[in-house]
Amino acid sequence: GSGSDPTPRIDTALVVERALMQLPVEQRAVVVAVDMQGYSVAETARLLGIPEGTVKSRCSRARAKLAKGLEYLVHDATAADRLGGAG
Repeated sequence: GSGSDPTPRIDTALVVERALMQLPVEQRAVVVAVDMQGYSVAETARLLGIPEGTVKSRCSRARAKLAKGLEYLVHDATAADRLGGAG
């Protein structure tokens, strides 16, 4: 076997997708365009017909929400065990 198991990557993608779905649609649109599709702020503003400042503020709000939803992903695997014992 190759030893590279794709499962963790798939799980992460699903978790990210689920976190994205929690965002208001206007925040989701900008964060997907800028962070996932690679559009610039200016391009995203033009695509969505909104000012660049609005793109930036929605992006930062969306990222803050995503960070909250995904923060456990950035910890190592044993973090899950520690979380289980808390409380």
